[in-house]
Amino acid sequence: ASLQTPGELSQQALVCGNFGNLAEGDEGHREALLAAGAIDVAALAVRTAPDMRRPADGEQGVRYTVYGECFKALEALALSEKARPVVAAAVTREEIIAGMRAEPEDWKVQTGGSALLRLLMD
Repeated sequence: ASLQTPGELSQQALVCGNFGNLAEGDEGHREALLAAGAIDVAALAVRTAPDMRRPADGEQGVRYTVYGECFKALEALALSEKARPVVAAAVTREEIIAGMRAEPEDWKVQTGGSALLRLLMD
């Protein structure tokens, strides 16, 4: 779904959310997501988030945060020794900071971005 709708904010947030949920606490899932290219998908979503289309009128009450969900996914994936260098190569420090600045009031963006920066600095 993510590759078919790269400009849809709601789809990208949901895909990254699923990646994050799968990757948390399970090395086998992290390895499968790494092999499937999830890191590149999440990094592309972070990079293109500013240009994504906002939800349709029927979804206005729903808050989608590509940055928060994708930071969570990348953070969980970076817990894997195999995936950490791939994450570090896929998303830059500047892209993470730009996402944090774009959503200063969103706790998920701020905590996820901070945790991701710490992991990538190790």
